[in-house]
Amino acid sequence: MAKVVKRSLAPLLNPKSIAIVGISPRARTGLGILENTRAVGFKGAIYPVNPNYPEVAGLKCYPSLQDLPEVPDCLIMAVPAEAVISVLEEAGPLGVKAALVVAEGFADATTADGQARQAKLRAIADKYGIAVSGPNCMGISSLREGFANTFGDVPKGTAAGGISCISQSGGLLNAVTELGNNRNIGLNYLIS
Repeated sequence: MAKVVKRSLAPLLNPKSIAIVGISPRARTGLGILENTRAVGFKGAIYPVNPNYPEVAGLKCYPSLQDLPEVPDCLIMAVPAEAVISVLEEAGPLGVKAALVVAEGFADATTADGQARQAKLRAIADKYGIAVSGPNCMGISSLREGFANTFGDVPKGTAAGGISCISQSGGLLNAVTELGNNRNIGLNYLIS
């Protein structure tokens, strides 16, 4: 039986600050998350992290997690599967308590490498008590809490409310969001 490691979901479900690792001015994933989070009115600090850019979307871009002015509540990894483990190993000792892994290529790949990568991800998360959403997911949004850590579609003007949806399918979440918006139904959490 697997050991159960207790961890708080608060930094994942209501972060006060986020770091987006691997963001670039051209890549859809990281930049899409940044744009969505800004569009819904996120009030916390947003830290782009990529050593190749001095700024992204008007925000100072930091070369590494160690260079951030504070430890972010939630780390969003917009990096390929092969880079996720090293980023999480860097984040754990800093005290990061939540991470969103959008990359595919873990257990979902049904390969020995993917299974091993998944086991390493879980071991690091357990060691440092990091709440992880993913891998291979579109992200998490809370329109009521004012963040959209997702690269999925969040239509402009989508109303905040009390209905939440958890889905394995990012496409289904996009459909729920669009239908809710079209019918002026208020949404809260959208969790992929």
